[in-house]
Amino acid sequence: EDCCRLLGGGTVLRLLGGPLREECGRVASLPPERQAGEWRGIEAHLAALSAISLYVPPDDESTVPFVAGLIPQLPPGPVLLRATACRVAGRYASWLGMHPDSLGPVLPYLASSLGVPGSASQAATAIREVCERCHALGDSVLELYEGITAARERHQDGAGGGGGGEFVLGVKSELEVLEGVCKAVSGRAADDPAVVNRLATPVIEGLRRDCREGSSAGPKRVAAHVSRLTTLVQHLELPRRPAGGGGGGLGRSDFILSLMREAWPLLDASSRMHPRDFDCGEKLCRLHKHALRGCGPADYSPMLDGLAAQIVDSFGRSLSSPYLYLASVVVSEYGRDPTRSVLLSDMVTRLSGTVFENLRTVDDLTAHPDVVEELFFLAGRMVDHCPTPLVRGPLLASLLQCSAMGMTLRHRDANRGTL
Repeated sequence: EDCCRLLGGGTVLRLLGGPLREECGRVASLPPERQAGEWRGIEAHLAALSAISLYVPPDDESTVPFVAGLIPQLPPGPVLLRATACRVAGRYASWLGMHPDSLGPVLPYLASSLGVPGSASQAATAIREVCERCHALGDSVLELYEGITAARERHQDGAGGGGGGEFVLGVKSELEVLEGVCKAVSGRAADDPAVVNRLATPVIEGLRRDCREGSSAGPKRVAAHVSRLTTLVQHLELPRRPAGGGGGGLGRSDFILSLMREAWPLLDASSRMHPRDFDCGEKLCRLHKHALRGCGPADYSPMLDGLAAQIVDSFGRSLSSPYLYLASVVVSEYGRDPTRSVLLSDMVTRLSGTVFENLRTVDDLTAHPDVVEELFFLAGRMVDHCPTPLVRGPLLASLLQCSAMGMTLRHRDANRGTL
């Protein structure tokens, strides 16, 4: 990068491109049995090209086209070479987007790399970058994600080869691919409901299967389904228009409301199945937060009563701080609406009662510093956004008494919350 700043990206690109061609020519001249082992020089040049991608002229017609044509021809065995090649493809996604003929062979290479331990995460990142910058992918990325979903389900059912053990893509990498697919299809999703259904239906069905009574699915699998729903809510970019407002095509609020209504009983079931799993609870609360903010408080109002009830019930079963954080989000969004003050006051009172009932001593508070912190942040949100019912009701005295006890805790975040 320093060389690019001094000499210019075009000059450095030429200085790397020439030796890369020479190295590829040298390897090609070796006997076939030796070529597969002579990949380190090529990998080093590709790694350098990856590092200077921000400085490369977008109109290069020499080195970048050569690299794009080289990637699908690389030997499949060396994992480091494959991972570096995926990283290069992602870094030069903008160039690939302007040259669809070069993108065509690269995308299958990235897809195949998703199944290789050691290169799956780099391939997922590259696919997301390609989806963000290339606008002529058509159904290819949808088919790619459907293939991932099918492979994951075979793996979970133990029906794949080797007992389904061939699926190596982690949840984080899968979500990167899904994020990219959402961005790639957003332009036509509003006018083509089939696109939305192809993305959302497998997620809903997977959650339904793993939340049914008698399911052996653990909380991590359920949390992964919830994270997929969150990715759809966050990254499927649909036109913003009032819910039920018509105007032709699917709007963002209508999509989120429809998705959440279908998923709601399943989300409630998942919180009941795994009440003490913190990660599962955190993922559920994150989904509700993004759904609320994605719709806006006005469009999400029909869901508010159910959301408040679910927060109270889930917190009562779990004593997990994410539900208090979600309650703070609800207060922030609806606290200035006087028609919601009774509902918000009741929600906060019941949440506080659960805390007071379960955390009676300093030792109890010390064992749950995150709950203490979030409870008083929630109280602070009430003071900022909806102070009247808090000041006039009996809850304030109990909160002050609890905060006085909380100030004695040797925990920075808990002390900050009480103050």
